[in-house]
Amino acid sequence: MSDNIAGGGLLLQTPGAFYITDLSGNMMATPGTYMLNPDDGSVTQLPGMLWFMNEAGGLLFASDQSRSNALCRVDTGSLELKVLLDEPCREVRLSGGRLYYIHEGDGKLYRCLPDGRKPERLTDHPVLCYTQLGETLYYATAQGIYSCPPDGEREQLLAEGEAAYLQSCGQRLLYADKAAGYALTLLHPETGHKEVYEELIPLGMNSDGPYVYCCNARNEGSIYRLDLQYGGSLRIYGERADRLQIGDGELFFTHHGEWYTMPLSGGQAVRVNFG
Repeated sequence: MSDNIAGGGLLLQTPGAFYITDLSGNMMATPGTYMLNPDDGSVTQLPGMLWFMNEAGGLLFASDQSRSNALCRVDTGSLELKVLLDEPCREVRLSGGRLYYIHEGDGKLYRCLPDGRKPERLTDHPVLCYTQLGETLYYATAQGIYSCPPDGEREQLLAEGEAAYLQSCGQRLLYADKAAGYALTLLHPETGHKEVYEELIPLGMNSDGPYVYCCNARNEGSIYRLDLQYGGSLRIYGERADRLQIGDGELFFTHHGEWYTMPLSGGQAVRVNFG
């Protein structure tokens, strides 16, 4: 299952639309977040510069860079934006009727109701990144990777050392392990067993389950695909790429500030058409 949030959450696919954030203004007249209707090809600019986008019931939840990364909600029908929490937030995830986020002020993991009420702190230490697998939270600190129930109690150390790009991959955790020179690493939470792929140093990554897609620092940020069944990796895009996202069975990424898409199996990259 893909985790676009780990890559910035700049692309979101829903049954009726694509939401995509143009950071540079190279794609449209002005930088911002746009709603693309695949049925009629129409393009609508949304308020804000949205990161870490989540959607439920016609409401878009995100961190708005144009409002100092405040936690916001956008009604995708009326295009009305409401600030839910006027504090800087990143890695926003909507799960189990709660919004989880890292507070950029103290670096700790929090959650609140979808209307921004009842924020509660879940960790005592600053969190580098986090993810969820089932109902369990997994988060990385400077001391290591921990697991805990959704209420934040009874944390358990799974692995020592710092991690980046932490996300779930099937029943395993996927991350870049600082102790291994930031090599791409898979961790089995139940057994503690690690699989380290030293030839891949992620500048960003994502997974669709059988494969991991990685902007590989060992080869100037070009995209590699790792086969988790057989363990082999293959370069599928030869230029530097950033912000790997997955949507509609395609791989999306930025190159020189513009969005491109290509099949997950590799092939010709095509510039995203904003209409």
